[in-house]
Amino acid sequence: MSAPDLSRSPIPLYLQLATLMRRRISVGEWPKGTRLPAIEELMKEFGVARVTISQALAELERENLIVRKQGRGTFVTGSAEERHWLALATSWDALMRMIEGTRPHLLHLADSVRLPRISNQEGHPAPAYRYMKRLHVKNDVPYCLIEIYLDQRIFDRAPERCRTETVLPLISEMPDVKIARAQQTLTIGSADPEIAEKLQIPINSPTAEVHRFIADDTGCVIYVAEIVYRGDFIRLDIDLLGGRAQPTMAEIQHQGGIRTI
Repeated sequence: MSAPDLSRSPIPLYLQLATLMRRRISVGEWPKGTRLPAIEELMKEFGVARVTISQALAELERENLIVRKQGRGTFVTGSAEERHWLALATSWDALMRMIEGTRPHLLHLADSVRLPRISNQEGHPAPAYRYMKRLHVKNDVPYCLIEIYLDQRIFDRAPERCRTETVLPLISEMPDVKIARAQQTLTIGSADPEIAEKLQIPINSPTAEVHRFIADDTGCVIYVAEIVYRGDFIRLDIDLLGGRAQPTMAEIQHQGGIRTI
């Protein structure tokens, strides 16, 4: 197998190598407990210097995917599945569960100097918004950077809680706020210098970018969030049958096995 051409990308070589090695771990080519090839073999395979291999291995070691043991070699100690502990929500209830245990760290608070990104299909803007930029942390690890535009009228009802708690549960607790629409759009991006610093990841690392909005029963968009998640922590689980009851594998086998249709 020929080595991939890593010279055409602006991303540092060691980060490209770390991505390739991480991929081998995630797909099971290097399962947990595997001893990695010697550095000399990796140098020959990828056509790079020893220092580049060492930097890539250090990146994986920092992520707790490998461990280097003096005189014994380098071993896979984790898996991508274990790292992808944050399941992006695809329903309101799942979203509430996802943010349980999250500690928001407020980075910036201000009256919104500009309107959030709202399309005509999403609704009409509130008279004024309060802007908050926050870092969300779970298990002492920052996992997303979020910019929130919250209807000023809602913020004024519980300003201290809005500053120190996650906002969505607060909105759901307000009986007179009737949520009519709540949607989000996911795109794939990469970390710029600010995001990389805040999320403690290398520049140009993959990210998941979410635009989320909530509109009330009058069509007023009371909440807009622009969110950047660490790409190495998240996963997206989708029920393709839309919640329909699905047979277990034991039931399928009892009924005569799997049929190809």
